[in-house]
Amino acid sequence: EFSSENGNCNEVIKLYVALNFYKAPIDKVEGFDYSKTGINKSCIAKKEAVVPSTLYTLPNGTIDFNNALLNCGSSFGNVIEVKDENGNVISKDGRVKIKEEGTYYYSLFIDNVKYGESEIVCTAPDDNILENRKIMFLGDSLINQDLYTEYFTKVAENKDMVLYGTRGKEGSKHEGRGGWSAYDYCNVQNKYGYENPFLNTEGKFDFGYYMKNNKLDGIDYVVINLGINDINLADHNSHEEILSNFDEIINSIKSYNKDVKIVWNVPLMLFDADGTKTAKNDRLEFVKAMNEHFKNSEENGVYIDPVYMNIDSFGDFKFTLKQIDEFNQDSAMTVTDTTHPNNGGYEALARATYAF
Repeated sequence: EFSSENGNCNEVIKLYVALNFYKAPIDKVEGFDYSKTGINKSCIAKKEAVVPSTLYTLPNGTIDFNNALLNCGSSFGNVIEVKDENGNVISKDGRVKIKEEGTYYYSLFIDNVKYGESEIVCTAPDDNILENRKIMFLGDSLINQDLYTEYFTKVAENKDMVLYGTRGKEGSKHEGRGGWSAYDYCNVQNKYGYENPFLNTEGKFDFGYYMKNNKLDGIDYVVINLGINDINLADHNSHEEILSNFDEIINSIKSYNKDVKIVWNVPLMLFDADGTKTAKNDRLEFVKAMNEHFKNSEENGVYIDPVYMNIDSFGDFKFTLKQIDEFNQDSAMTVTDTTHPNNGGYEALARATYAF
């Protein structure tokens, strides 16, 4: 990581070099003797897996343990396996398809060493579960693209459920704004052409002010998808400041009605590729900080939803087929967006939220 020495410049350059297949000298050598040319242990990033203790899914949902891998993965040369409670290998690529209702206990192994385990709860949709419930989806572009809430209403199949919001399509309204962070919702009146309806006359995030201005009454759930843009926000991206903005939003909602259940999505991981490793690691480090910060929050009706595990790190992203060259009629699949899921990914996200 290179920081400018100019006090007036806040730019930082992060350089990612994959050294997993290479060796570098750790001291003066008289030739390239293998025993003396290993990478210094202090320079090797620690392998980790940020695996939630409990995951929720609907039947035929995918749980992708590749999304939990920090500083490791199959492209690093690691062997990734998922085993059941009897030690049987059920997946050699990190992905597990949960086909039927039930409770499953799976463990993640990296190079034959156990790095985490999850209880996976799979239940079928229940069209009574959200009857007469009022829900708001609040957040960034993952909500602003409309597909998240549209798929959620289809999964719920409940005509009496209401989604609150000033944006989106009728029947699947939301409060999503592309590129916005929690900091923006707490401090900015206008950004990227979107107005902030949550700031009161004193410039503070005020959920009660929003509800009164929009003549809304009563709400059961607020689903929040914020964090990705906070991590990338210059001068306001320390974990401490991001989480303080999260707390400001939560406290305002709870001040309006302490019984509202708040479901906060941890950041989704990016498409799994060498070029996205650094950003993915940054997100997983923040997930660890979120888990620690909110470890006792369920007592107050604040739930941290690990939806990043429900998105296929390869198949749930957008691809295009390009002809290899003018002499070759075959086509190659090329990912076109490493951040936003494709339609199947948005449906998986909605199903995961519903299951949670």
